[in-house]
Amino acid sequence: MDDSTVIEFALTGDVWAEVSRWAEEMGYREIVGDSSAERGTIKVYRRGTGALSSARMLSISEHGGKIRFEGWIQSWPIVRILGVPERMGIEPGGLQAALPRRRARADLNRLLSRLGGPTLR
Repeated sequence: MDDSTVIEFALTGDVWAEVSRWAEEMGYREIVGDSSAERGTIKVYRRGTGALSSARMLSISEHGGKIRFEGWIQSWPIVRILGVPERMGIEPGGLQAALPRRRARADLNRLLSRLGGPTLR
């Protein structure tokens, strides 16, 4: 399994207002934000701290008429002792961290649907 799941598609209009609404509704907090003419806009969001369960992470970048979503879960240090990787993609399949990955996938699919993009199965 990859350490992150990536979806890209052509950008149609300004998505950041919708992303902000989604983040607020879903309990995600922006932890990194950067914008430049060369790199475009990049924002990283987190839901949860990873203290009691895996934190859900989402990086969103926009540049050159495309938008890119990269989703993963960040595992809690104690579960790493059990062999769970520090970072895991959210695509379906496998039993390792299945519940937090499924929840993160559902969150991302809700945003992708609102933006008219492809969703994860």
